[in-house]
Amino acid sequence: MRAEGADLGFAFDGDADRCFVVDENGAPVSPSAVTALGASRELAR
Repeated sequence: MRAEGADLGFAFDGDADRCFVVDENGAPVSPSAVTALGASRELAR
């Protein structure tokens, strides 16, 4: 993440039924926070 200057990183497990998110420092982002962000965007639409 730091080497590329990326804001977020995404990694999927082998069968792509789970997605893991890391922040700009490589720290994991809470799955609950990811869900809340997605839900708030959808509800705003």
